[in-house]
Amino acid sequence: MKKTNILLSVLALGLIGLFILIYAPMYRHNQMAKEYLKQLKNAPLDKNDKLLDDYSAVGLLCGNGNHCDIICMTFWQSDVPLQELRAIDSKYKVIFAADEDALNHYIDFPDKDVVVKPKLRQINCTYILVDWHSLMPDGDLRCY
Repeated sequence: MKKTNILLSVLALGLIGLFILIYAPMYRHNQMAKEYLKQLKNAPLDKNDKLLDDYSAVGLLCGNGNHCDIICMTFWQSDVPLQELRAIDSKYKVIFAADEDALNHYIDFPDKDVVVKPKLRQINCTYILVDWHSLMPDGDLRCY
């Protein structure tokens, strides 16, 4: 009876350890994505711009592995003329909704056509702020 209890305890601890080993890196990368998204939400080109929506994804979004991509986007609507918006400097990549070629060139990941392009059409957005990071996978199974 004692051997069975010890074996079950070791097995339970092993499963808990495996769960932590698998989900801790995922949790860490998700928290990083939330922080990057929070920074984007506080960085409109003009103080009167309206945040319409946001999007983030974590995983192997482009390339062939051995890294983890985090992409965060905020979709903004602005009453400022497009020429004035283009003149404003931002520390983030700015893609204007009118520039479909820029959208196709810069944002290259599997969900682009499924998530981003339809969202642009639905919410009548003026521009997108994009923050993209490539990190070491650190055991995150989504990044292999």
